[in-house]
Amino acid sequence: ATYAVTKKAVEQARAGDGPAFIEALTYRMEAHTTSDDPTRYRTEEEEQEAARTDPLARMKQYLKRRDLYDQELEDAIDEHAGGEAQRMRDEIYDAPHGDPMELFEHVYVDDTGHFERQREQLRAELASVAGGAEGERSTPGASGVGGTGEGN
Repeated sequence: ATYAVTKKAVEQARAGDGPAFIEALTYRMEAHTTSDDPTRYRTEEEEQEAARTDPLARMKQYLKRRDLYDQELEDAIDEHAGGEAQRMRDEIYDAPHGDPMELFEHVYVDDTGHFERQREQLRAELASVAGGAEGERSTPGASGVGGTGEGN
């Protein structure tokens, strides 16, 4: 189905009929976060069915059957991806830190009461960590509230 829809969209674009939006829905195989427990809202049968129809696993098997994918290629991809992820983490950690209060800009047309309480809570948290101990990161937000400190 994805191929057919994509093929039609490409034909449409090449014909000069403008871009197309393709919405592709799939099952999220992993948990939302490391603290998430998917067993609270997923059954084992649901996960097994999702694994059976997982588009990434199916593509991998398709490529393997055509001798276009093997363990050596997978290892090379994993190594490259790991290197890219580390490079991006290093770049992010080394980037200048913005003002955490900017989190509240350009979110709503009119601030909500709840939103204002969150703003004040962050302002208080930032004030409480502003004088960090010697050797600690004293970057605004380094406490984990809207910050970029290690461990976030």
